[in-house]
Amino acid sequence: MRRLSMVGAGLRARSALVGLALVVGVAADAGAQVIDPGDFSIYSSAPGGGALATDFVFAPSEVFQSACLGGFCLYSATDPGFITRSTAPTGLFPLASGTSVTLEIVSIADEASVLVGSKLLDEAGESASLGAALGLHLHPTWQVTIPAAGSPAATFPVTFRLTASGAYAASETYTLSLFIAGQGPTPSPTPSPSPTPSPTPSPSPTPSPTPPPSPTPTATPAPTASSSPAPTASPKPSATPAPTSATPAPSASPRPTVTPTGRPSASPAPTVHPSATPAPTATSASTPAPTPTDGVPPTATPRPSASPSVTATPSPRPTAGPTSTAPGTATPRPTTTPGASATPRPSPSSRPTTTAGVPTPVAPGASVAGSRGDQQLAYFDARDGFTSFVSLANTGDVSLVVRIDLRGQDLRLLRSWQEALDAGATRTIDVGGLRADGLPAEPGLAVATAVDGAGGAIAAGTLAGNFTVANLTLGSAWGAPAIARRARVVASGARAPVGASIDGRDVVLEAVRPAAVELATYFAADTLDRPEAGGNQLIFVSFDDVAGAVPEVASAAMRWVVDGTRGDGMPIAARAVDTGGVEVSHLEEVLGDAAAEASGRLELVARMPSADNRLVFFAQSLGSFATGYLLPPSR
Repeated sequence: MRRLSMVGAGLRARSALVGLALVVGVAADAGAQVIDPGDFSIYSSAPGGGALATDFVFAPSEVFQSACLGGFCLYSATDPGFITRSTAPTGLFPLASGTSVTLEIVSIADEASVLVGSKLLDEAGESASLGAALGLHLHPTWQVTIPAAGSPAATFPVTFRLTASGAYAASETYTLSLFIAGQGPTPSPTPSPSPTPSPTPSPSPTPSPTPPPSPTPTATPAPTASSSPAPTASPKPSATPAPTSATPAPSASPRPTVTPTGRPSASPAPTVHPSATPAPTATSASTPAPTPTDGVPPTATPRPSASPSVTATPSPRPTAGPTSTAPGTATPRPTTTPGASATPRPSPSSRPTTTAGVPTPVAPGASVAGSRGDQQLAYFDARDGFTSFVSLANTGDVSLVVRIDLRGQDLRLLRSWQEALDAGATRTIDVGGLRADGLPAEPGLAVATAVDGAGGAIAAGTLAGNFTVANLTLGSAWGAPAIARRARVVASGARAPVGASIDGRDVVLEAVRPAAVELATYFAADTLDRPEAGGNQLIFVSFDDVAGAVPEVASAAMRWVVDGTRGDGMPIAARAVDTGGVEVSHLEEVLGDAAAEASGRLELVARMPSADNRLVFFAQSLGSFATGYLLPPSR
């Protein structure tokens, strides 16, 4: 089997990195399961001996494009890591201090490799030290390398076991099924390991490279436009990697790898009082609320989002009626009350599609930077007690036509119209003012896209924006820049030229897909106004792009795993949050009572089901003082 060549330090992973699909072929024991916070905890089955074991609950996820070189593209992820702990769940035991743990490859796909420090593992029998208990905590880089012009296989399995020094036997054999973002297969059931494995495990030397086809409701990645995997890449070259050299080692078919730059660890910021946000001034005569006009290009029929069930007791939430021109009739809508249960709401049976049945491809690189783009995304809240303003600007030197879609909490289309913006002009939309014209009383997403004379989306690069949400009950407000998305050419990953048609196939909008987002610090919830009045809000937005002459968006299921600590450093029990469309939650609902009594921090780690695009906003208020912002990526 061939090894991968290394590239210089200039090629660093620059895309969002998420965890990997791990399929474990041992018996499940629900009592030993915990929600996955991103690390593979290593224990033993008996005090001072037995076999190595884990209580990790595996969930499928994605690897993301990191770099392209010499006709090959590298996809990578740094989750899961490996860690030893001083305490263990029932039925498992901490490793003795000083115990060295080694990762040993049993089998591996030709396209896959694992970078542990500077050591590259890409064939059976290779191994690398992970460190020694109890201070072991290491995140390797899991990698997939494929030809840039080819379509990837469905999965890229890495089968391994853990061995240790001293009286410990090897672990069971585990298989990590890697798949590329936006092109993943339907996963197989994901049982968790038994807390009492045999002290003399018998690893399977020939694991199946493809998971069983039967899906489970716990994690169903969305299918892609092409359901047939491409042929497997040619065997790996035998060149030895040189991690410190900028010149790739000679090989028959070089493939780039990267040296991980380390996982960022956030330090809580000093506690400060949130600053006041001035009241919006968008109601002036010079910026009247726009009225949807006749004669605009026909818009897609609003798509009803999936109505997945939840494990917690649902609370009523109004939704709008089925049309975009009349006030909605209030109907109960379940909300997610995350808790210790890891059972997710079932994801939709398939991705939303156009009448042609074509989901949009994933933009190469899938990154968003800067304030200007071809599309702007802005959160709004039109519920009773709230009002919102969305402002847009044409920063270019030629006029621009913008299509504005207001979408509800299930991302169905509520209103759509076009605005002509002269060079340098701005426009402010009083979203709350449209309530009088029948806009439903719910939160949602404003989507502003540059269009041509026929109403088709185009690359312009000059559209900018921001939004303000006012809390009329508390007399406070918060706002943030709109999220800019730019068009890219799928074949090359390059920015689309100005005027290029964004068809959702060959030219697509960048995906907003962080591997994880972080709230560095939050105030204790009981020091803020009550949650039902908007004292603190966690706002989740998740959607998929749908290809077509005018690219559309549709609600998509999303799972976040919450990894949090109190302000004193004490950990908060990890839990899962399942969302879809636009969901307004709060700290107590996400973290439980631990959030009410003390300040702290939290990180939300993306897991499957995983929407193409995901945003999380945070806002907090105390009387007329408020602050709010989009949570930044942490990985």
